[in-house]
Amino acid sequence: MLNEKTYINKLNFIRKYVKNVWKENRGLPARYTLHDDSHSEKVEEAIYKLIPVTKYPKFSEREKFYLLSSAWLHDIGMIPGLFNRKDDYKEVRSKHHLRSKEYIEEKRQELGLDQSEAKIIGEICKYHRKYEDIMECQETAAGGIRLQLLASYLRLADAIHIDRTRVDTSLFKIFLETGMPWDSMYHWLKSFWIDEVSLDFDNLIITIHLSISEDDAENVEIISNMIEEEVRTELYTVKDILIRGGISYFLDVETKFGLGIEESQKIDLKQIIGNIQLERKPSAGDVMAAIIDTILPILDLPDKRQAYATIRTYQTEVIKNIVKSRPCHMLASKLHRLIDDNVKEDERNLSNQQIDDKINNLKTKIEHFRESRKESLNDLFLYAKAILGSSEKILLFGYSNLVINALESVEYGVKEKSKIYVCECKSKNQYNTMNELVYCDGIEYASKIKEIGYKDVFFVPDILVGNLISRGLVSRVIFGANGVDIERGTFGHTAGHLTIADLADLYHIPVFVIVDSDKFGAMNHNEKLEREINWVTGDKRALSKLEGINLFNPREDVVDAKKIYALVTDYGIFPANKIPDTIRHKVGII
Repeated sequence: MLNEKTYINKLNFIRKYVKNVWKENRGLPARYTLHDDSHSEKVEEAIYKLIPVTKYPKFSEREKFYLLSSAWLHDIGMIPGLFNRKDDYKEVRSKHHLRSKEYIEEKRQELGLDQSEAKIIGEICKYHRKYEDIMECQETAAGGIRLQLLASYLRLADAIHIDRTRVDTSLFKIFLETGMPWDSMYHWLKSFWIDEVSLDFDNLIITIHLSISEDDAENVEIISNMIEEEVRTELYTVKDILIRGGISYFLDVETKFGLGIEESQKIDLKQIIGNIQLERKPSAGDVMAAIIDTILPILDLPDKRQAYATIRTYQTEVIKNIVKSRPCHMLASKLHRLIDDNVKEDERNLSNQQIDDKINNLKTKIEHFRESRKESLNDLFLYAKAILGSSEKILLFGYSNLVINALESVEYGVKEKSKIYVCECKSKNQYNTMNELVYCDGIEYASKIKEIGYKDVFFVPDILVGNLISRGLVSRVIFGANGVDIERGTFGHTAGHLTIADLADLYHIPVFVIVDSDKFGAMNHNEKLEREINWVTGDKRALSKLEGINLFNPREDVVDAKKIYALVTDYGIFPANKIPDTIRHKVGII
């Protein structure tokens, strides 16, 4: 058995070794926050924070050595070319924990480790990543080493090193100038916006102190909730192990707002919030609103050349991807074209006056687009009352703000007597790695319907729609729409709408589609698009049973005009195959 001094010497050697490796190698590019020796040093410090000084002697000298060595070696696999081969960056990122384990075992002699030490440290490094089920980590190793407990402390220490010491300001500026995707920007800015992470051993709470204030941006709680949830997810994977370890543990995570960030960062904050909303928003109208709410503050920047360049980047990296991934979203497509008409030229080829003119023109058109649609929606809700103004048994599928607002506009007496059946919309469910349901379209929809005053609201599994209709529990089906094809009268929306429409048609139940005229146009559809989310479960053991089985979840449906009883619009109510010339004229067809 080695003595304490020997283990300290071995640890110091590893620290020096890791620093030299990082000095001679580059990590991953700007997409990722720093995973170098400075991060390793901070993870070691985080371990000391997690374990009170009075409890530290409860670890043996060997356990201390294994844990702290792992803090220095856990991200060594982040270095591309580590094994003298050409590496794909995405694979390096996704498998860096396994690469670290492989490196430690391969270089054990250079690291001053024997075979047993290398295996134990490698195993701890493997399980520092939340995508590995830590319950599969061996609980103890030879000599009574609490392997699973050590891996849990490393995982949590890594998770709480998220403050501003995680980023380099000068590097960030360079990355911004050379182009940076918004999701990467979020991970960098997140660290700039975290002052510190403190630990409350009395109340067993991890507190993340933000520099952001509640007044810095609208919907700023989106950021605090995301940061809080990221750390909570990591904590919950190890919480029970830490409790059983009997040394130190925490039960939950909280965030606290600060005094506010600099004005220059508030534009970035609003952009990040807008992009997060775009990914989460279930409604086409919400997507449009999020785009506009992000763009207008940028257009108001004093430096119009910077504003122009930022809008071009936003157009290329965000809006273009929305149009590509959600081809039926007519509003997003129209905004994309409107913006493209004004900022498609490289700013380096334009004079300051030309840029000013283009920025002002774009702002005027976007504000007009928004105000014009508000007027259209007021007319739409008047027509919607004609089909919603009597007590009905209504079936809803696919979250729609237009449908919610239309239902909200009817009289209280109607709301009191109507029965609303809301489908789960299972294909849009999202689970996190703790197998918690983080989004359910039907739950969001049903809760909103209850909130606007309806008394009898029922939440139903999609598969039971035929049962409801055959029993006479549904008198009409109400849909929203992401887009309506001006020539064919077909409408596009979340996959599943076609199934409901077919069932309604079979039982002669009328289907009404509530849609404003701005959503009419030449609709594109890509039937090959699928939802790339955890829609089945987040339980890795359950998912392992599907290994080798393809998960298939198409994103969008197109419903034929013959399946629609009527379109309810701001230009009146009419059959889907008889779109009036007034709408064709507005769209520019005639």
